[in-house]
Amino acid sequence: MVNLYSTSVFKLSRGIQYYATWVLFAFLPLHALLVTFLNYRLGAPNIIAWKEVALLILACVALWNVVTKKTKIKLDLTTWLILAYLALGVLSPVFHNYEYGLKQWIYGMRFDYAFLITFLIFRHLVFSEEEKNRLIKTLIISGTLSVVYGILSFLTLLIVDPSILTNLGFRNDWSTFRPGEALAFCQKIENQNLCRLQSTFSGPNQYGMFLAVFSGVLLYARGMNTRFRIVATALTLISLPLTFSRTAIIGLATAVVFTFKKTFKYAAIAVCCVAMVAITALAIEPLRNIIIRPASTGGHLANMKLAVERIVEHPFGMGLASAGPANSYFSEPGRAFHPENWYLQVGVELGWIGMSVFIAIILTMIKELFATVRREPENLIAKIGLFGLIAISTGALFLHSFEDSATTILLFALLGQDFGFGPLLRKSMAL
Repeated sequence: MVNLYSTSVFKLSRGIQYYATWVLFAFLPLHALLVTFLNYRLGAPNIIAWKEVALLILACVALWNVVTKKTKIKLDLTTWLILAYLALGVLSPVFHNYEYGLKQWIYGMRFDYAFLITFLIFRHLVFSEEEKNRLIKTLIISGTLSVVYGILSFLTLLIVDPSILTNLGFRNDWSTFRPGEALAFCQKIENQNLCRLQSTFSGPNQYGMFLAVFSGVLLYARGMNTRFRIVATALTLISLPLTFSRTAIIGLATAVVFTFKKTFKYAAIAVCCVAMVAITALAIEPLRNIIIRPASTGGHLANMKLAVERIVEHPFGMGLASAGPANSYFSEPGRAFHPENWYLQVGVELGWIGMSVFIAIILTMIKELFATVRREPENLIAKIGLFGLIAISTGALFLHSFEDSATTILLFALLGQDFGFGPLLRKSMAL
């Protein structure tokens, strides 16, 4: 009787785990558009926290797996670094003054830690190879829907007034962010009356970084129709330049070079192609103005310099949400402080120690992934994770690329599956 009960509970937890993950993989690429439409067009109850609810469910399953010894815990270097970084955030209110109290701390934790907590959760979930493949297919289908919608919307907005997007719930404004309000219908290029492609995401930079990560999924995933993957990849590569996100393009190019570093020929071809495109674009005056964007570039450099000055002035940090995306919720519109570099942002918030620990986390993960790929050439999850992590961590040098939870939760969920140290015990497999 006890055995039967254990078997039933085990199967139930596996089912809950799979479908909660499926929901994340199916709807995260469509998150911003769906929330905007449902909340601001249809007036549905606020559902923006649905992904946190899914993660909470998965956290409960992970805890159950540990308690019932269905998974093993291994406190390796990556885990210890994350726990140390998490401790800095949890203890931050003790050492920093929060002008806006608990709310500011919560927003800071949400932006800075959600993807790392996702990683820890997925390390303690158990997926069969078949389930992993189905989840990857779900992500490819959902991501492709986002890409197709983006291409169609971009072509449509070339013909009609972009403000038509207000019919989907977007705010009748452009290039602004107002906390608690709908997203602006587009972000325009500096000194140009052209909307940057953002598709189903909250902005073009966020979408560009998703495309860079999604390219790795399309590159390594198996089991999908070859023609479908070719078309999806082509549309993805066409979409990326239309975001006009220099950071995402650099991130993708870096991921390609490092991923194929053993095959020098392909790495050299990738570098040459990027260089040729850049030189050609810079030779054409209108494109040169779009790419260089003097005001934008100057602002980025000025903010980076200011971030360094604040780190020097406050070596132990100024507290969570004192910089970066979370700071937008506690500043006047357009006055939030964005260091335009995720590592410097962490430095402003948690000081030299916090910045050093976060960099160590990323470098340790990349090193471990390289080792896994060399040791297990057929490990597609590791290859996808390595590609995506290189792209997003490179982008973090020039922008707050870890900001968008849709991309980071998906990426770190995949990383958690690869780093998972909890294969089912033989006894459990027999149930």
